[in-house]
Amino acid sequence: MSPVTATYILAFIFIACGAFSIVAAIAGWEWFFTNMNVRVLTSRMKRSHARCLYFMLGIAIIGMGGYLFTTV
Repeated sequence: MSPVTATYILAFIFIACGAFSIVAAIAGWEWFFTNMNVRVLTSRMKRSHARCLYFMLGIAIIGMGGYLFTTV
């Protein structure tokens, strides 16, 4: 596999994960926000603040994927 192909795959994974984070924030999935890994970041936050945080994280992750996609 060439480095260019690997970079495109990584960019796609970043974009997909960012989109998943945004959808979870909008939908307010109970199973997502009660997960132990999510609670590491949001244990002291209200649910609305945690949803805003994950929405912003999703935008940032999509931005990183877009950057990877355009710099290849």
